[in-house]
This record gives sequence, C-alpha cells and structure tokens, in this order.
Amino acid sequence: MTMGRKRSKAIPARQIAYDSTPIPEAANYKHLGIIQSISGKYPNDIDAVKQTIRGTFLFLSQKVSGRSGANPNTAIKLYKTAVIPKSLFGCKLWNSISIADMQQLEVAHHFCLKRAQGLPHLTRSDMVLGLAGMTSIEALIDLQKLAFLGSLCHAPTGE
Repeated sequence: MTMGRKRSKAIPARQIAYDSTPIPEAANYKHLGIIQSISGKYPNDIDAVKQTIRGTFLFLSQKVSGRSGANPNTAIKLYKTAVIPKSLFGCKLWNSISIADMQQLEVAHHFCLKRAQGLPHLTRSDMVLGLAGMTSIEALIDLQKLAFLGSLCHAPTGE
C-alpha cells in the first residue's frame, strides 16, 4: 500500500508482474548501502545512525588510545575523518528529518566530542563545539546537501 502525495488517504497497491510472475512490493529496500523507505522518511532508522556515530567513535578511540588516553587533537581528527563520513553516508537525501531526530543526532555528536576532549558529561555543548573547532551536525548535513546540489548543477547535460 502506498500513500498519496499529501498522505491523507491510502492508495491500494498495484500488483506488478514480470512475465506473469508477481513482484512483491517491499516497505524498505537497500540501495547503495542506504535503506530507503516507501514512506519517504530519511533516515529510515535514526537510532541506527546514532548508534553508528557512538559505536564507531568508541571503537576507534579505544584502538588508538594509550595508557593515558588519546591526544584530544588526534581523537577529534579521527572523529572528523572516519566517524562523520561513515555515519552521515547518504545524508544528502535526508530531506524530511524531524527536529526530534536531528536533536538525537546532536546529542550523539556532542557525546563523542566530549569524550574526545576528555570533558565531563555536563559540559555545555556550545563550549564543546567551540573547543573542538567543529559545527553542529545539522550544519555538517546541510553542507553535504549543498555540495550535492552543486554537483548536480555543474553536471554535464545529457545532450
């Protein structure tokens, strides 16, 4: 079953067949590693993105830390170069992310930055971003969207 443009009423699902073999319609599917949903909600599971941010950072920081812990500059560089690209893969397509979902991503972002700098849990988030020289995760996602738009605008036409 698919929803109409305004999602006000349900439209019955069409039965698609190939050579008299019915092709079932799935609610979710994976394309290039990104889980797509027929509801149009991106990302499909915000908890998975949040766990990717935290889990990847904690795993990598454990591997690079010595007896006295990792250097904060090294941990932040690791976060910028490995964790952010992995967890935000496909964020260019997140056109309908809710405010609550974005806030959950910000919490995970601040958690990792506080851990990277060795700051207490109750440190103000704006201070953490400033000390790390980073912006909010919403700004990082917007930059990815703008870069994608720029690549579409500069793409050669199919003439």
